Amino acid sequence: MNTDGTPTIASYRIKGVSTGDENPVLIVPFGDVHHDSPAHCRKKWQEFLTWAKRQDPARTVFLGMGDYMDGHSASERSLLSSRVLHDSTTVRMADEATERLDAFASDIEFMRGRLIGMLSGNHYVELPGGIHGDRYLAGKLGASFLGCFSMIRLLLHPYARSNRVLSVDIAAHHGIGGGKTPTGCMKSVEDMARMIEADIYLMGHNHARGVGSGNTRLYLESAPSTPTGLVMKSRDTILGRTGSFLKSYELGMPSYVVDSCMPPASLGWIWFELSILRLSRKDDRRETFSIRAIQ
Repeated sequence: MNTDGTPTIASYRIKGVSTGDENPVLIVPFGDVHHDSPAHCRKKWQEFLTWAKRQDPARTVFLGMGDYMDGHSASERSLLSSRVLHDSTTVRMADEATERLDAFASDIEFMRGRLIGMLSGNHYVELPGGIHGDRYLAGKLGASFLGCFSMIRLLLHPYARSNRVLSVDIAAHHGIGGGKTPTGCMKSVEDMARMIEADIYLMGHNHARGVGSGNTRLYLESAPSTPTGLVMKSRDTILGRTGSFLKSYELGMPSYVVDSCMPPASLGWIWFELSILRLSRKDDRRETFSIRAIQ
C-alpha cells in the first residue's frame, strides 16, 4: 500500500459569509509540494505563498492534498522501520526528517485556523513509533488529518446571527492514475465522481493541474408546500487536478518523469470561488451558491 489507505469524513464551518459575487469564499487546495526534494520549485512555491497570504483571511480556506515532502517510498519505509539500521542512525534520520517537516510547517503557519484539513499522500516520512509524517504536520498546524481520502462538508452561514446554513460537499483523494493528455489526466477524477455524491471532486498525485465540469445531477429535496412534498432540483459538479511544485525536466537532474517520457508537471495551484446567492420571494428568503473554478 503506497498511501495510508484511510478514508475519513470531515466538516468545516464558515460563519458570516457575505452574499453576492463580489465577496466569494475562496477554497484553495494545494499539494504535491515535495518541499525537501532537490527538484522542488521554490520559486513557484514562494509565488503561491505570497498569493495565499494576500487573500482575505476571513473568507479564504485551504485544503492540503498530500505529498508535502518527498519522504520515502513504501519499500524505504519498510527498511527504515526494520532493525537493520543502528539505533543512532534511526534517531539521526528521524531528527533530520522532523526538521524538514517543521520547515514546511513554518512556511504555511499563516494557514493555521483556516485549514479544512490535510490529506496524506504516497510520499511521506515515518517518524519513530510509526508516527505518520503527514499526521505530525496536521497536528503541528492544529488541522484535521484526513487520510488519503475524505468526504468533506463545508457548512456556510450566510448571516452571522442566523441558523440558516448551506452545505457544499467535497470529495478529495490524494490521487491515482496518470494520463498524458488533458482529458486523460481527469479520467481518475471522473471515475471517482461516478461513485460519490459531491459538488467538487479533487485529486492530486499525477502533478497535473486543471479544472473541468462534471455531470449535472438531478436530486429530490423536501418541499412541504408541494402536492408530493418534494421538488426536483439539479446540482452542477466540478472536477479538479490540483497541480504540483515539483520540477521534472531539469538539465542534469535525473527524473522518473524523463525516464518514462511523461508530460512535464504543471506547476502551480487551482482555487474555487464560492459565492452565496440570495433568492427572495415575498417573505421567503433563501440562499443558494455558485462555484467558479480557476487555474
